[in-house]
Formats: sequence, C-alpha cells, structure tokens
Amino acid sequence: MSASKYKIWAVGSPLNDGVSDSVHVGLATVAKKANADEPNIVRNEVLCNLLARGLFLPCPPGALIENGGEDYFCSLNFNLVGQSLPPTPIGTLVATNTELCWGILMFDVLVMNPDRHKRNLAYDRTTGRVQIFDHSRAFLPLKTTIDPMIALNSGGLGFTFHCLKAEISSMSGFEYWAARFKALPDYFIEQAVAEICAIGYPADKRTVTIDFLKHRRNNIDSIIKNNIGQFPKLPQPAPLPPLPPIPISNPVAPPQTGR
Repeated sequence: MSASKYKIWAVGSPLNDGVSDSVHVGLATVAKKANADEPNIVRNEVLCNLLARGLFLPCPPGALIENGGEDYFCSLNFNLVGQSLPPTPIGTLVATNTELCWGILMFDVLVMNPDRHKRNLAYDRTTGRVQIFDHSRAFLPLKTTIDPMIALNSGGLGFTFHCLKAEISSMSGFEYWAARFKALPDYFIEQAVAEICAIGYPADKRTVTIDFLKHRRNNIDSIIKNNIGQFPKLPQPAPLPPLPPIPISNPVAPPQTGR
C-alpha cells in the first residue's frame, strides 16, 4: 500500500521549536457517532480501522474524538477535490487490481462486512489508488450482539451481497493475502478488542470475541474455499466422481445338513 495523501482545511502558525520547521495543520476528517438504531457504529469503525491498518490495507487512518460528551469516530478525508466521489467501476477495479481485491474480500470476511458496495470502495482512475472506508455495519450491524453473529457465521462468509464477490474471476493473490492474514499477530486482535471494550463493548464478551476473530483469521482461506460457490465468476471445483458401487461377493450357499 503506497502512502496516501489527505485533505487539510487550514495551515496555522509555526511551532518555532526544533529544526524541522513544523507548523500547526488542521486536517479534514469525516466523523460519525452511534445512534439509537445503530449503537455499534463507533465500535465497529474502531475495530475495523485497527485491523485494516494492521494488514496494510488502503484504509484511511482513524481516531476517536469526543464532542459534547459523545464519542465520534473520525476518518482522515482522502477526497482532495471536495466533490462527491463517483461510484467505483467494479469490473475495472477487479481486472486491474485482482490481488488487492482479494485482500479487501478477506478483510470483509474477517469482520463480516455485509455492506461493501461501489460507494464505500473508492478508485482513483488517474492514480489507480484504492481506498476502503465506512465500516459502520461490519462486525456488529445495527443492534446485533456477538453471540448471534458467532452462531450465524462460524463457517460462513459473513455477507450475502458483496460488490467484489460478484465480479472476481481469478484466484491471483488469494494465497498471498491468506498468508498475510494468518500472520496477523494474536496481540493485534487482542488489543483491537481491548480498544472497543474501552468504549462500551461488553467486557464479559472480550475473550469469546478474541477467540472468534482468531478462528476466522486462522481459517480465512478455508472459509472462502468452502463457500466458493457464492463467487459466480470463479472457476468452480470439479465435482468429485461418484464412488464405485460396493462389490458384493457371490452369495455362498448354506451347507446342506442331513436329516
């Protein structure tokens, strides 16, 4: 992932401290908070941002801020031109960035993101840079709690619709990203869950959540391969040939007994 540029809204006075000519700068961010219908928004964003950045996926850096006693998650604004982002041409993105698309797909499997579409997956047609953002409904969508998510997704992808799933037609990059996900350290998952526990995630669910995420990480390739039929443009594995019939020996006539 190459370094990305982010938007500023003001350049202030110099610090006049040290030799690096540092100045105060105001960075533009996009912020969101939880609401009554979606109480997990901030926790979802924090968890996903930490994991995505740890995997070096192209996800803008994020941070917690507080305003009026409420927590907000803010993400650095990569939209330098300030106009509405156009919808991403998914077919073009998949054709030109197949390997990266597998990284994004595996990430969305890890965090069970049912909301990946062409407007929260940005593609710069000039530079070829990709950004993923808006994970408010990943992990624990709406009012969901972790127990039903574990029950529903122990071996599943974690989503039905996914804009990349419908278009990807090659396994190029699959093994590379599977190895990268499996190399994500235990402590990274543990600390990411600890971070959301600090902002209201139930502490008594910390261990089961860590174990669940580690299990998905460890089996990320198997989860996808076991659900390969949901990728309509991928070559499907050939069906196994039917087992040959069990041979039956000629029955042996019972011995004749005299009377």
